[in-house]
Amino acid sequence: MMQSLWFFGSYLTILADRTTTGGHGVTILGIQADQVEWARLYMEPV
Repeated sequence: MMQSLWFFGSYLTILADRTTTGGHGVTILGIQADQVEWARLYMEPV
């Protein structure tokens, strides 16, 4: 039976010119027989 594992996160980056950029994202892993069968990464700027 395939199971999935989800990780949610946010990030903030401060650039050399002191401007900032950030975003949110999710990583979804498909697990079967205790191994990662596939992975997807979705991110969007905020």
